[in-house]
Amino acid sequence: MRYFQSDGKGSLRIFDNPALIPNDTYPLQEKEFRLYYTSESTVSQSFDIWISDNMGNEQKLSFQFNPQNVGTL
Repeated sequence: MRYFQSDGKGSLRIFDNPALIPNDTYPLQEKEFRLYYTSESTVSQSFDIWISDNMGNEQKLSFQFNPQNVGTL
């Protein structure tokens, strides 16, 4: 798995592990896993996650978050 932050600033981690470094490759130990993103910015943020297997297949997932003012619903 790899990830790239294209807009904004934040950190991504797998469960309670240290934050991932963008564009580094991380092996996934389990078939199921949880990713946690923490925003460190007040502007919109976007990042892509690339998951690949040993056969060369790759899948891209894109995420975008927009800031919300405190007190607004």
